[in-house]
Amino acid sequence: MTTPTGSVLFSNAFFGPGFGLPITGPFSTWPQINPNTVFTRNLAAGIQLFTVAGINAILRRRRNRDILVPIAPADSDLDRQHGGAHVFIGGTMNNLNSAARDPIFFSHHAFVNQIWERFRLNQRAAGIPTATDYPWDPNDQRIPASHNPNLTAGFTISPFNSLRQIDGFSDDFFQLV
Repeated sequence: MTTPTGSVLFSNAFFGPGFGLPITGPFSTWPQINPNTVFTRNLAAGIQLFTVAGINAILRRRRNRDILVPIAPADSDLDRQHGGAHVFIGGTMNNLNSAARDPIFFSHHAFVNQIWERFRLNQRAAGIPTATDYPWDPNDQRIPASHNPNLTAGFTISPFNSLRQIDGFSDDFFQLV
């Protein structure tokens, strides 16, 4: 799309205006229902969004280290391409602590998850075990210690158990039907 700021997504029929508070559109009443859901947007031209070429570059790869930070090549870095939409939409969406207040956050992440699962389907077809293909090498100085697969991910699932980062790669979350 030549001018993404003019997308029909930012119309009253879909997600509402691309600038300021959501005073029109289907989510215009969210702030009145719950003041904690106030969100703003400030669409920015010139930001790189997902492209067909970028998605295809991701899907051509077979190892997580080739699509995830910090060592993925720029053309197939899923995190980098994912972040472009947050910056493009701006406002609340460009803030880690409040991005989920904007309803478009969930559509965006559903799209990112769809790309991620297509990548994992390609891994399975190539015989790569998706649950253990974690991009960690303690001897690689480019990978910070915070990427250790055994560190907790911060999501407690019970008082006695916390998810580890590698657990996010588990096939338990996405069983094939």
